[in-house]
Amino acid sequence: MIKSSIRIGSLNCKTQLVSDDFVLGLVNFLTDNSIDILCVQETGFLTPIVDLSPKVLHPYKLYLNCGPNRNSSTGVLIHYTLTPKIRQIENIQNGRLQLITINLGAQKSIAICNVYFPTTLEHSPPDSPSFLLAQVLVTNIKSFFSTQQGDKVLIGDFNEARYDFERSSRTLGPYKCRILNS
Repeated sequence: MIKSSIRIGSLNCKTQLVSDDFVLGLVNFLTDNSIDILCVQETGFLTPIVDLSPKVLHPYKLYLNCGPNRNSSTGVLIHYTLTPKIRQIENIQNGRLQLITINLGAQKSIAICNVYFPTTLEHSPPDSPSFLLAQVLVTNIKSFFSTQQGDKVLIGDFNEARYDFERSSRTLGPYKCRILNS
């Protein structure tokens, strides 16, 4: 039977996903709250080989996109009932962008972009490496969404706030997500 709705969440793990105890608590939370898909950032993994017991992850499967360091990786936990419906999981941008497409039946699908933006955009001029990386991420996101039918979800850690009232920290950039507003 095809679900009529899907619950999706996002979490910056701060590299804690490598801990069985953290994952066990997280999976219990996801199960208790009927979360179908959890997009994660800063997973803590350097390789896509997961050294977590399948028993700890059950009823979810973890798909990783690893970057050059523990902080620049993304991943997605998908409930086992949806894993046969995965059409695509593409890992690009050195761990920073994960593109997921899931078939929901009757020509319905959902496209999800899980992204982890650079943290140094606050004081970055438009020609800086961090800002240029953010521009490439936005180009890839737009390209992916332009080829997808159905519902689209942009989710992740953007390290900036669009509005001042969204800022819970002084470390978030004051540019109101200028890169996403372009």
